[in-house]
Amino acid sequence: MSRAVSAAQKHQAEIWERHADLVLRPDVHMLAWDDFDRTAEAIAAGAAAARRALPRIRQMLTMATASAPLMPIPDIVHRPELWLADVAQDVARETAQPRGVAR
Repeated sequence: MSRAVSAAQKHQAEIWERHADLVLRPDVHMLAWDDFDRTAEAIAAGAAAARRALPRIRQMLTMATASAPLMPIPDIVHRPELWLADVAQDVARETAQPRGVAR
């Protein structure tokens, strides 16, 4: 049953990716699907993948804002590294927070 579900998920992901403008692939091969105690590593891998994609993200945002110049443009469009800095701070807080302690 598990193999059938995995195959269906893989097929659906391939369909979605064909229609995506950008697909980030974080390097999480060392993590199992149930490594919930390693979320900081998964988040860091996602942030690293986003950093690697920043040139393409900036290019896409530039093209998008050029086609709709009357829209207000938030700082994150011009400086996506601001978002990545927020993610890094969240990871730091998450890893410093003892398990089972409410924020």
